[in-house]
Amino acid sequence: MLNSFLGSQSQSAWYTSVAKKMGISILPPSVNKSQVRFSTEGEKKIRIGLTAVKNVGESAVQKLVVDREVNGPFSSFGDFLRRSEALEINKKMIESLILSSSMDEFGIPRSQMLGATEPYLNRLSSTKRQSMEGQISIFSLLGDEKAAEADEPVLPNVSEFSLEERLTKEKEMLGLYISGHPLDDYKKAMATANTDSTSFLKTLGEDMGTGRVLADKEQVTMAGLISSRNQKTTKNGKTMCFLQIEDLFSDYEVIVFPDAYGRCGSVINSSKALLIRGHVQVEDEAVKLILEDCVTLSRDDEELCQLPPPRNSGYGRRPRTDGAYGGSQAFGSSEAAGRSGTDGASDMARSAGTEVPLKDSSSGKEDAGAKNTPRLAIRYFGNADDEGYKRLLATCSYFHGVVPVYVALPKEKRNVKLSPEYSIEWSRDVCEILVKEFGIENVSLF
Repeated sequence: MLNSFLGSQSQSAWYTSVAKKMGISILPPSVNKSQVRFSTEGEKKIRIGLTAVKNVGESAVQKLVVDREVNGPFSSFGDFLRRSEALEINKKMIESLILSSSMDEFGIPRSQMLGATEPYLNRLSSTKRQSMEGQISIFSLLGDEKAAEADEPVLPNVSEFSLEERLTKEKEMLGLYISGHPLDDYKKAMATANTDSTSFLKTLGEDMGTGRVLADKEQVTMAGLISSRNQKTTKNGKTMCFLQIEDLFSDYEVIVFPDAYGRCGSVINSSKALLIRGHVQVEDEAVKLILEDCVTLSRDDEELCQLPPPRNSGYGRRPRTDGAYGGSQAFGSSEAAGRSGTDGASDMARSAGTEVPLKDSSSGKEDAGAKNTPRLAIRYFGNADDEGYKRLLATCSYFHGVVPVYVALPKEKRNVKLSPEYSIEWSRDVCEILVKEFGIENVSLF
């Protein structure tokens, strides 16, 4: 499947993200291990092919693979450069391979490999030219015929690129990140905010593996890094803006009309990452997001950011079952508590299988650690030892994340907090699965 999208970095990036969620490891490109295209490498491992690297042609990679099979793997950075000319691998290709992480196995900082490439290639060309002109190599004068082959490039004394610089170049060369992700520091905040992902903002008619297409004008909550801002002035002299936002899966465009820009312009221009509420616009078979509100997306170690209440924009949205818009209450509400026969999810046990109230019975104060932590409450009308409960645990384990899970067991007249191994990844997909299994009135984020 990945090989079908070698010409599309965004689609390749999406499918690699899907593969990771399925427990399949995505191995980085390697001049010694990669094939021409994506290939399997052991059980549940996929190696990125070298033709996935920008500026690297298929013909050159085919010759590289053949040379590797005949002459063995590249033993060093210098060995690769010495053999590259015969393989029709030019300087631009070499630089792209370096920046894409394809030569990290040589153990040399990318900045040094990049700085050493051109001088060494010039040196090789000069040596070849002298040889063709019949000049005697200095190595021959020294009586060391093999010294030239053993010679390695002189590495410049420069600092390695920062992680941010490495990630930026990886994305440019591959369409995806290898050394990490710029949003790694925001994952918990995004899960807490119950954000949708670009897996749903796709071109109409394309199967991107989600099984779901958003309806036109449907309201969503998104998050991501701002990769570009493009301000425009309307005929009325007002300012609007086009944003390119990147989340953990891919990129998407956000249109900020003048009214929204008037409210959010300062946040947009001063933030690196945004939490966005908007509605979907389907136009010319493309899906875009029209911004209604936004706030700066907080890092995981910062105080949680919150969007203002939804405005009456006139645009519809599918009912949310997570309580994010106040549509579904946590089990602590009087209505829910009456149905469950408990004091609500806020009184569920904090230890797995035990009843440790979140509120102190004498003071009525909520546990300080739980005050600002989003939690998932599920009401289950069976017993903790039946098959349905096992399926509940299996679902939480499969969609493992950072949101703690509490289970109300009315039949046993007790509430439990599941252990951290059952903390869940809260997303719209997971929400729909739980609602289908347990009913909309029995699933709530609080």
